[in-house]
Amino acid sequence: MKISKQANTHYLFVGGISPYMSEEELKNNLGTLGPISEVILKKRSKAPFYNLGYGIVSTRSYRLYQELMQMHFYHIDECKLEFKEYKDPKDAIKSNTIESVNFSILLHGLEEGMTDVQIEKAIKLQCPTVKVLNIVMRKNHTDGLLRGEAKVIFGKEQDVIDIRSILPLEIYFKAASSSKKKKSYLFQKNPYQTEKALKKLQQLEREGLIHKQSFSKFQNPLKAGIIVGG
Repeated sequence: MKISKQANTHYLFVGGISPYMSEEELKNNLGTLGPISEVILKKRSKAPFYNLGYGIVSTRSYRLYQELMQMHFYHIDECKLEFKEYKDPKDAIKSNTIESVNFSILLHGLEEGMTDVQIEKAIKLQCPTVKVLNIVMRKNHTDGLLRGEAKVIFGKEQDVIDIRSILPLEIYFKAASSSKKKKSYLFQKNPYQTEKALKKLQQLEREGLIHKQSFSKFQNPLKAGIIVGG
């Protein structure tokens, strides 16, 4: 999102917002922490006009800006908001790609009844040393149901390497249609499926900004634990 910056104002990118939350609701919630100047949420261009889960928050208070940056995550009801430094869209795309490759994985194969708590428990059971910072359960904006994917964000680059080595992830959960526990497997999905996206990854690899091991996984999507499409 590109915005016109005002003098003496601090800007933050915020993600993890409920698609049903309004700008006014978010402003009022964050206003309990300090003075919020404005909230701008990215919305669908066609009806229904839900927000897309992210936006920009501005404040004239440097103290509040620092507090939100240091807090990093903040809960509102069932949503876990994530705050980052606002960057120009071109710079943001590059830094977000680097963070995505080096610090997160996209898991595919989720079913109704699975929760972020169960996914984190399965990860810790099979890889006790990793630190999970956040799990974003991707849902449809229209009905709120799972899309079958979850983005898992880790604290260290080594955590991602360790998790990839144990995929597919075995998980136990209670299916929505039954009270019995069910076993399933989650695989890593390749989010970089176009030639343009792969060229960007190649450039980041040449610059030494992403691990060669990470990129090679995306180059060979048919290896165990990787799903393309879906």
